[in-house]
Amino acid sequence: MLKLWIKTFGREFFAQHAGLFFFLFYLIFGAVPTSQLKGYILALSININSSPTAISIFMLIILLFSLKCLFFVQKLINTPVYNFVKISTAASKKIQLQNWLVLYLFLHSPLIIFGLFIIGTGLYGHFYLSAAALTGFMILIFSSLSIITYRHVTYTFKPVRQLITLPELSVRKPYWTWPLYYILKEQPLTLIICKILSFFLFKAIIWMFTDNGSDVRIYLLSLMAATISHCILISIVLRFEKSKGNFINSLPINYSQRLISLFGFLLALLIPELFFYSILSGFTLLNIFSGIFLCAGILITLRMSLYLVNDDPEQYLKYIFILLISSIMAIISGLDFPFSIMLLASGITYHRYLYKKNRL
Repeated sequence: MLKLWIKTFGREFFAQHAGLFFFLFYLIFGAVPTSQLKGYILALSININSSPTAISIFMLIILLFSLKCLFFVQKLINTPVYNFVKISTAASKKIQLQNWLVLYLFLHSPLIIFGLFIIGTGLYGHFYLSAAALTGFMILIFSSLSIITYRHVTYTFKPVRQLITLPELSVRKPYWTWPLYYILKEQPLTLIICKILSFFLFKAIIWMFTDNGSDVRIYLLSLMAATISHCILISIVLRFEKSKGNFINSLPINYSQRLISLFGFLLALLIPELFFYSILSGFTLLNIFSGIFLCAGILITLRMSLYLVNDDPEQYLKYIFILLISSIMAIISGLDFPFSIMLLASGITYHRYLYKKNRL
């Protein structure tokens, strides 16, 4: 039964989240030369062990990823295709718990490898408290996941009693808000992870250049990094829209309304980041418009590149890397506004082309 779990749940999970793992790998290790990679990983693990804040952030990442794994497994279990999972209830409780535990260990394997390296580094560097805390936290998380999944599969016959009944309010949702509702309802953990990563990159770049004063280019670099960190959400939303393509194409919406709705959704994703950027830039009108145009240009380019590469994660990462390097060069050289206009023009042109070809 365990082999079946890994071949079904495991393959499906890594097939859907391969892009996320590649992106995080490039983000953390991509800029480090190969000759310095070993020292960089060692220094990073020592810093995590020596800082309570860093070890807490790493535990939070594990917790969020574990919740994502749990919701993913439970979502598949509830689909008709995975009805065969109920057969596993015929096995003993011990066997079931072991199978679910090994499955979650397999799903968490990238984090476990890095976590074990941090624990080993902590023991070698005499950071016994942080190593013990991380070990106990990981054991608690994985044990809880296996128990929760076991109860979810075994005790499905128990009716759920709703203690509080809230009145249902019928609210008309504008067309441009449909992707936002989908993210909030179906992908809340992905949204949370993207926002945590976004604010981490935003603050990290500002801290990195604190000696340079209040140069607006620093704030634009922070905003650019925060915007690119939403590439996974853009990919997820596009898959959702493609799954509903026939219905969306049947709606009486012209091209202008569709384009305005697209930009409305893209900019709504970055409302918090744009707000903090506006505060840092002193609410200068020119700087605010530069930030908005930069975000819109990057996001429309990310979305159109998914059509260009036919949703291939590896090719998508290459386009993200090229976009990242070109954005950095444009911002540093003070050509951020022409660069944003170029991204917007090319993105809108390709969007119009796809609309004419009925490929949207």
